[in-house]
Amino acid sequence: MPDLFEKEIDWTPPADFEEGLNKLQNIVDALESGNLKLEEGIQIFKEATHLAKWCSEQLKEAENNIKVLIAEEGSFKLEEFEVEETED
Repeated sequence: MPDLFEKEIDWTPPADFEEGLNKLQNIVDALESGNLKLEEGIQIFKEATHLAKWCSEQLKEAENNIKVLIAEEGSFKLEEFEVEETED
């Protein structure tokens, strides 16, 4: 019997964040449906882990690129956008 966890998937990053998020949602829906065979479920779960990591990296990159326009003494200046970390 082959080891289901050793089989690699052929994964290609999505074209953009929205496509990645949509694919991730479709995978969640498929897994929640309970209609997949075990091997199919494992394979799309692997794809979901790649997508989740990729989407997270895209969000971090976006956070790093966001600037805040601050009004200061009659003019404006750009500052880095700081995200407050929350403890879950």
